[in-house]
Amino acid sequence: MKCQNCGNTNIENFCPQCGQKRLEERLSLTEFKNDIVNTFFNYESILFKTIFKLFIQPQKVIIEYVNGKRKSYFNPVKLLFIVLTVKTILEAQLNKNYEETRLAIKVINSEY
Repeated sequence: MKCQNCGNTNIENFCPQCGQKRLEERLSLTEFKNDIVNTFFNYESILFKTIFKLFIQPQKVIIEYVNGKRKSYFNPVKLLFIVLTVKTILEAQLNKNYEETRLAIKVINSEY
């Protein structure tokens, strides 16, 4: 089988040249879902380790990442995207709840 990443023809489960996992089937929705679940909910996830270390020792995380220790930390651009997405969802939900509460208070005040 040929490596899809580098073209090496001598691979078994992983390519000895680039480390790419051997893929026998196309990317499916189930595989994509499993990757998302593993990224966010795996106890040993690099995402959670990075977030935890950013709260405890942010300067150390930044210095190590900039100096090349990147395998130990989650990609900062992806982390920023995730944080902004969560923030946007939470703000939208809180704003919706705020508007519903204001409307309920107006209704109650107009009845009295």
